[in-house]
Amino acid sequence: MTQTRAKPATVKEAAEQFESLFVGQLLEAMHRTAPKGGAMKHGSGEEMFRQMFDQEISQRIAQRGGLGIGEILVQQFDGEGK
Repeated sequence: MTQTRAKPATVKEAAEQFESLFVGQLLEAMHRTAPKGGAMKHGSGEEMFRQMFDQEISQRIAQRGGLGIGEILVQQFDGEGK
């Protein structure tokens, strides 16, 4: 059976997207445990704004190396993690 390697850009993009999703899940869990209230008033758009904000933050964290999960995945899929 012949193994084909994915293109490095494809692996890096997938790893970055995975890390972004993971960071997004961490942020969501954080919000569930944080007390309600604060500087923002509770309105109909608050939840949507928070989700959009968290998505953007998680993408930026992943793009900048984030927690290092993406880099570990890239190394594993590129065969460097052996």
